[in-house]
This record gives sequence, C-alpha cells and structure tokens, in this order.
Amino acid sequence: MKIYYSRFAGIKYIFFVLLLFLSTFAYDSKLNIANINIALIIQVVLGLYSLFVIIKQLLGRKFFEVAPEGVYIYSCLIIEKETFISKDNLISATYKEVKESDPNLDYDTDCFIEFKVKEDTRLNKISNSNISFDAEKLVIKLHLNQCNFSLKEWKEILTYLEKNYSIDVI
Repeated sequence: MKIYYSRFAGIKYIFFVLLLFLSTFAYDSKLNIANINIALIIQVVLGLYSLFVIIKQLLGRKFFEVAPEGVYIYSCLIIEKETFISKDNLISATYKEVKESDPNLDYDTDCFIEFKVKEDTRLNKISNSNISFDAEKLVIKLHLNQCNFSLKEWKEILTYLEKNYSIDVI
C-alpha cells in the first residue's frame, strides 16, 4: 500500500507564473513594445522560475509504503532514496492532528503519522521537510499537511498495521 504524503505543492503559483509568462509573450507579439528588452527579461525570468519549480517538485515527490516486511519511506521520484523501518523495529503508529497558532503557516492544523521505534540505527539519515525524527523519543513523524491524505486512507493503514504488524495503532 503506497501513500503519497507530499503532493505538487504550489500548483496555483506555477500556473499563475505560466499564465503571466504567456500573457507577456502574447502582449509582446501583438504590440510592438518600444522597450522590448524588459519584456524579454520578464519572459526569461518567469520561464526559468517555472522550470525550476517544476523540476524541484518532480525531484521532491515523497511517499511511504506499508509492506509485509516493514515500512519503506521513499524520498524523490526520479533519484529515489529509501529508508526502511522493519516491522520488528516498530512499536506503535498514531495519526495526530495538532492545532497550530503560527500565522505564517498556510494551514491551521499540523497532521502527521507518528511511528515509535525501538532503535535508531538506520534512521539518523532522515532529513526531509516532511519527515522529522526525534532521536531522544525514537519517534518518526510523517507530516501530511501538504497532501490529500484522508482519514479513510488512515483507516486502511490502521487495519493493515493491526492485522500484519501486531503493534499498537491509535
């Protein structure tokens, strides 16, 4: 069972920039602008920005897979990096929603799946924006704020973990 826990964040911004790029291109082609260099610079900058963001999103796609032998955490779509947590190393799994009061955030609740593990031998290399690891408490958090993760998917994972892993699932 694969669950994508990061989506193409910022699609609205990319779409807006592409529309702006196309509108400056159309405006430039219909009217003979006296200061053509400024329009060309704007077009090139917008095009490069869109290209950079799209490539970043393709390389930053993340998902985790709950398999019979354990949990695989993959980061990146093209150059995949894999982190494996064996089912013997898992103690519990919890889905949590915490209210955030930071006005700078795009979301008001922090949603994550929290895995408690027995040891941290292979987990020290986790360093992604959507994954956090607390070495003192031996807790891995998969943050789900920027994805379309529903409680229905969590219930599927919950039943799978209870059935196959025999761990505490809250």
